[in-house]
Amino acid sequence: MRKLLMLPTVLLLSSFSLNMRVPLHNVFFPHDSAVLSGSNARLVEDVYGRVAAGQSVRFGIMGSFTSTKDMMGRNRLATDRANSIVNLLETLGAETDHVKVTDRYQEFGWSSTDGHGLHEMALQVEVLKGDAWAPPRITAINDYIPLPVQTFVIDPRKDAEIIGALGTVINIPANTLRCTDGTVPPRMDMELTEVYGRDRLVNANIHTVSNGRLLESGGTVLLEAHCRNCPGIVSPGRAIDLSFPRDEAAKDGMETFMGRIDRSGNFNWEQDRGSANGGTEIRYRYYINDKQVSREEYMALKSKFEEMERVQENLDAVAANNTALDAYLLKSSELGWINCDRFYEAEAVTDMVVQVDTSLRPSVRLVFDNINAVMAGNYDARSGQVRFSGIPVGERVRVVGYSIVNDVPYMASQPTTVRTGGSETLRLQQTTREGMEQQLASLR
Repeated sequence: MRKLLMLPTVLLLSSFSLNMRVPLHNVFFPHDSAVLSGSNARLVEDVYGRVAAGQSVRFGIMGSFTSTKDMMGRNRLATDRANSIVNLLETLGAETDHVKVTDRYQEFGWSSTDGHGLHEMALQVEVLKGDAWAPPRITAINDYIPLPVQTFVIDPRKDAEIIGALGTVINIPANTLRCTDGTVPPRMDMELTEVYGRDRLVNANIHTVSNGRLLESGGTVLLEAHCRNCPGIVSPGRAIDLSFPRDEAAKDGMETFMGRIDRSGNFNWEQDRGSANGGTEIRYRYYINDKQVSREEYMALKSKFEEMERVQENLDAVAANNTALDAYLLKSSELGWINCDRFYEAEAVTDMVVQVDTSLRPSVRLVFDNINAVMAGNYDARSGQVRFSGIPVGERVRVVGYSIVNDVPYMASQPTTVRTGGSETLRLQQTTREGMEQQLASLR
């Protein structure tokens, strides 16, 4: 990329012949700051990505100054802001792009001078996208390797039960679901995606963080309903019952969290305030010769066996209940992403910075070894850094990065122990679909 970097003392700027038909997008900087990040950086990325090869676009520079700053100081800050945009464009574009910084005031003779003859500058950055440039096609990992989606048909006017392949049980009381137009049809199509284990959390391209606080997951599902080509919803004031299977010791404090996606595409878990969760319960299943029975039937037969001292093969049927499955029983007032979680409390937390290759635009996750948890970081395309905050100190984690660019997968997994102020460099390697699936499986 050919670019013009300005020194603060430069007054005369070479410029394009201004074409007023070139689109102008203003970029707003914080007060007295030249830092380009967050929504402002995404604006530049989005606008640049939509410009066709051979076309131009301009970025105006906006932002307040301290009232006492002299003209030289204002011009220096304007120059720094322009260079921030130029530097970001350099990471996004190609060598054939042509970038220049021009002074709109001087072009129209609007600039004023101070007592030293300095002109006030109103800078803009114009980029002509090279003909050879083509935007990379980035595919989400959950589109590249889709998780299994199970389908069911229910009559929402009646009580219904959905049982997933991995053990999720969803009880839907009669008239709890309806169409968005308020009607309750005789048929509703349901879709269930079960996400159990750290590998599937990464595969689903989600995490276990709520407003910056780490969550420990007891199971995640995506539950959707469709009726007459429109979405089904939970009726106001109603809730569905969910049972999340567990094959380990039950943990207290589990709650229902709902997945939310903001306008910038950021995913977050929020507590479901619309459902009255009764806390963690343990459900026991009783079997006799592999047939599930009620507790009463089981206890009656158990008593009978004890009294009659039946042969050992019948007693084995009773002993098999030692491995009975337990579950978290919760409620949800919504459909969509539903998570059985609790906040993970740590004695000490820290931040971690991971340096990555921005050309691959990777997603980066921290996958915990001893907690069923996955953390996402804040990505800065300009610096190539992903910052993680609020990480428990001393935990063993794997730093996992992945990207699918033009249908070619890249991935890396690097183990480390969280230490105060730690940093890592992650280098993604080209792999295959099968190789990516194997690396995902290793995260369980």
